[in-house]
Amino acid sequence: MNQRLVYIVGGALAAALVAFAVWHAYQPRQTASAPMTATVDEHAGVPRIEQDDLLAHLKAADVTIVDVRDADSFLASHIPGALHIPLARVEGEVPYLPKTKPIVTYCT
Repeated sequence: MNQRLVYIVGGALAAALVAFAVWHAYQPRQTASAPMTATVDEHAGVPRIEQDDLLAHLKAADVTIVDVRDADSFLASHIPGALHIPLARVEGEVPYLPKTKPIVTYCT
């Protein structure tokens, strides 16, 4: 009987944590920072942001940074707070990324 109670309580806690995580992920964030500005690389047509601008947005916590490099490169060094999503998996992870913040990706 006690083991059954442990499983019930554990399951309820796990369900509550998942529900909280989902709820928290979809809460809009209110920030008063400046809008993100990006330039477009003439050669590739890819929007880019300067390091200083990114640092300011990172400090304001109003940007999501995604490191698309391989696992070894990420483990060797990465921007603190960056999510690690290898390039081959990015498309499948898009639904789980925050919708309320700009997303900045980086690679080698």
